[in-house]
Amino acid sequence: MRYILIILVTLLSINFYAQRDSLLVDSLKQAIEINSQLIAANPYSVRAYINRARAKGSLRDYAGSIQDNLKAISLNPQSDTAYTNIGAAYYGLKNYEEALKNYDKAIAINPKMYKAYRFRGDTKIRQLDFKSAFKDYDMAVSLNPNDAGNYFSRANGNWYLKNYKDALPDYDKAIQMGYHWAVDYHCRANCKYQLKDYQGAIQDYTQTLNINPKYTFAYHGRALCNYQLKNYGAVIEDCTQAINLNSNFAGAYFDRANAKFQMSDKTGACQDWLIASKLGHTLATTALKKHCK
Repeated sequence: MRYILIILVTLLSINFYAQRDSLLVDSLKQAIEINSQLIAANPYSVRAYINRARAKGSLRDYAGSIQDNLKAISLNPQSDTAYTNIGAAYYGLKNYEEALKNYDKAIAINPKMYKAYRFRGDTKIRQLDFKSAFKDYDMAVSLNPNDAGNYFSRANGNWYLKNYKDALPDYDKAIQMGYHWAVDYHCRANCKYQLKDYQGAIQDYTQTLNINPKYTFAYHGRALCNYQLKNYGAVIEDCTQAINLNSNFAGAYFDRANAKFQMSDKTGACQDWLIASKLGHTLATTALKKHCK
């Protein structure tokens, strides 16, 4: 039992609701197994139900997550964490009204439950209630300025609103504080790209790929940066990598075609535009009609 508890503490250091990289899947499944053992040993363990619910939520078993959290609430009606987790599960199901109700319940129980504010902010962004969303993000940061997730969520909110200059410092803060998954660097890279910091974006896309070499969109993002820098050979290389990972990636064919065209490979460009066009890329169809008669 002591061995199980040691592993459990390690697993719980992971932010289960962050929906991170697929590398976490095995750890999440292990967390479910461990907590199931704990529940079998003690059916009244609120913590075990909550922890299993978190793992299920991150594996997108939202119904299972809600069920475990409701069991936790039946054992402890004042569990702000369980209500917060139910809110996160409903968010995953895109049932934003139910998500908000549960975040409100969590905050009513514990006005200092910063994660409930943060997740409620995410939900309000989806409902286009931007002013209220940022009040929640700011409250989450004020309640716990040491949680990187608060900054990351606020950054995503600003990204959604195309406030890239406001998003970047929060992405920086989140990464500085320990958010080092591929998605974190990818989000910051996208932000830098929009701010035309192409070299900085390339560095972050490269770091994304160092962490997860199968991150298709990072290859494409880096290709877009290199296209702006007129490094057409690098564009072709990265688009090819993206296509190897996803043969239906119309954007990668289109951008590889553009790079080939810039390098006077009209035949290769037309071939790629044709594929992109067949995949539904309208700009590729336009280019095909213009250059490949």
